[in-house]
Amino acid sequence: MSITPDLGALARLTAELIRIPSPSGREGALAAFVRDWLTARGVQAWTDRAGNLLAFSPGREAGPGWMLLTHLDHVGVGDEALWSHPPFAGVIEASPLGPIVHGRGAVDIKGPLAAHATLLVGLKATPPRRGVLLVAAAGEETTGAGAAALVENWPPVGPGAEEIPIGAVIVGEPSSNQVMLGHRGVLRVNVKLHGRAHHASFARLGENPFFSLAILLDRIAARDPLQDVVLGADSISPTLIAVDSTSSNVTPNTVTLTLDWRTITSDSSRLSRELAALLDGLPATGVAPDAWTETSDGIHSPGFVAAPGDPLVALLTRYVADTTGAPQAPGVWRFATDGRFTARIGVPTVGFGPGDATFAHTTEERVLAEELALNVRVLDALVAREAPPSPQ
Repeated sequence: MSITPDLGALARLTAELIRIPSPSGREGALAAFVRDWLTARGVQAWTDRAGNLLAFSPGREAGPGWMLLTHLDHVGVGDEALWSHPPFAGVIEASPLGPIVHGRGAVDIKGPLAAHATLLVGLKATPPRRGVLLVAAAGEETTGAGAAALVENWPPVGPGAEEIPIGAVIVGEPSSNQVMLGHRGVLRVNVKLHGRAHHASFARLGENPFFSLAILLDRIAARDPLQDVVLGADSISPTLIAVDSTSSNVTPNTVTLTLDWRTITSDSSRLSRELAALLDGLPATGVAPDAWTETSDGIHSPGFVAAPGDPLVALLTRYVADTTGAPQAPGVWRFATDGRFTARIGVPTVGFGPGDATFAHTTEERVLAEELALNVRVLDALVAREAPPSPQ
């Protein structure tokens, strides 16, 4: 007997989760709510020392099972006056397509978390072939600390310290229920442009680091990006700027620019050479961090990618097509996920999540309950019949 999710119930649960603010580092209240919600419905759920929420549905047979990976935290809301709906109100809007839930975290990632929690409750009546472990990690939007701690102590353990073997990971980040092969890596590079402070009225352009900044920005805009046949092009986006001056009539000694670099290579020497070329001849310093190093800007890491013909990709793609009646080629995410951590330790990892990712991190964030329900139906059909396939 398959699970038939109730759209209204999915919308209400997502709205309840939105109404519990859970910015990075303050996810405890949300983790406790979901733990208690699952426990009250007979699902074994607990939190670990890293602040991650875990829940487990045992399978009908022994062997490595499935992990469904989401997270607990969300990004900031910015100017609340710009929101169509209050960011933490959890507004549910009726539409011809069914309920739409609005608010911070609706699609990234409280809607997907609600779908996974709903699936585990349904599995009480229809146990899966192999065990299914839900993990909602802490700190995904910042350092990835929750997922990093999880893989450091692999395999995951239950509340009684029993090991839970995992054969495959499905990352629930929004993908409009398209199978995702992976994503590019992420580096954050701080470039410091040097000048010499002086009274602005003298306009010594050669000593003002903002003019060096202009040259650097032109070079970034004109660069020829690296290309990968699956992941596409890499990209460099300036995101933050800081100066060492606090007076409007004084030019700064330094301007520091933060670059968000979405990479398709983990070759640190190649990245360092390109950064050096961008800075060539400028009074500037900057270092491209090595992969898997942690700084105040987060964990710098390569991405991951599964081959289009990978057995896990083929299996999940087939179940999506069987459930929807519409075959669809897999894609790749533009953004990074915690899947990079499980892929790093060799666990087969793919993506499959409900909701339109273009609404994530925006003031119009929303998710359609029908997309949550479809996600539940596909995952239910998959875990009811299948064990994670052996990697090639």
